[in-house]
Amino acid sequence: MPILGSYELVSFMGAIVVGFALPLTSWMKGHIYVDFILQRIPKDRAGVVLVMIKIVNILFFSAAGIYLFVKGAYLIRTGEVSMTLEMPYYPIAYALGVCCFVQCMVLLSDIARIVGGEYE
Repeated sequence: MPILGSYELVSFMGAIVVGFALPLTSWMKGHIYVDFILQRIPKDRAGVVLVMIKIVNILFFSAAGIYLFVKGAYLIRTGEVSMTLEMPYYPIAYALGVCCFVQCMVLLSDIARIVGGEYE
């Protein structure tokens, strides 16, 4: 017989680990980076392309962060909790929203580095 609530705890912890690992991995440049297109572009134009990519990423993570905060407020309002342990979902939504905004700050710092002449 499975331990009651183990699935919920693993799901919550998995979401937290992935959410908090994303900005750190991005900061340390530990993500997979496909640059076959950038190798064919002159270095001065590659910086412009990278900045454009980072801006699109900032827009995505900003939207995701806002959505997660809205979802967290909805979860508080409805009082939704997990089925077995009856743990509230809203702290997870807020934590992941914060992670998205931290990711935006990491991307902004990447843009500053690119503009400052430090190519990735």
